[in-house]
Amino acid sequence: MESICTIINNMSCHDMPLKKENMPCTCYETINKRDYVLLLKQLEDWRVFAPKAIVKKYGVITVKTAIEYTKATKNVRVPGAYFTYMVRQLKKDLPQSTEKTSCPVKEEIHTNIPKEHKIEYKGSQLPQIDNWQDARKFLCDYLDGAYEKTNNVINFVEMIKKKYNFG
Repeated sequence: MESICTIINNMSCHDMPLKKENMPCTCYETINKRDYVLLLKQLEDWRVFAPKAIVKKYGVITVKTAIEYTKATKNVRVPGAYFTYMVRQLKKDLPQSTEKTSCPVKEEIHTNIPKEHKIEYKGSQLPQIDNWQDARKFLCDYLDGAYEKTNNVINFVEMIKKKYNFG
C-alpha cells in the first residue's frame, strides 16, 4: 500500500496542478469528459455533498488522487467521509504558491489640501415631513449635526421617532 507522499512524489510534472497567476484554486486542471463523469459518479455513489464544487475547489488531480487512495484503503466504513478527509490532507501537502492572492489595497493620497465639509447648517428651522422617507432624511441630517440642538428641535425629533417608529 502506497502512502500519500509516495503518490504525490510519483506524479509527473504534467499531473501537477496548473496554477494561474495570483489564483490559489486549481480549477484550471483538465481531464477528458468521460473521466470527469466517472469521477463525479464515484463521488455521488459515496454520497459526497456537492461533488462538482469539491472538484472545483480542490482540483481534478487532487480529487482523483484522493479517490484512488480511498479505494486502496481497506476497512473504510464511510468512504465519502474518508474521501473528504483525504482530499483536505492532500491539499495541505501540495506545494502552495507564496504570492499573496488578496486584492491590491487602494492607498490614500495625502495632500495638504483640507477636506471640505459640505454639511449645510440648517439651524433650528424645522422641515415639513409628510412620509417616512422625509423623516429618515431629517433624522440623518440631525444626527450628522445639521440642526441646532435646541428644545424645539429635540422635541420634534422625539415626536418623529414615535410617529414613524424609529428606534
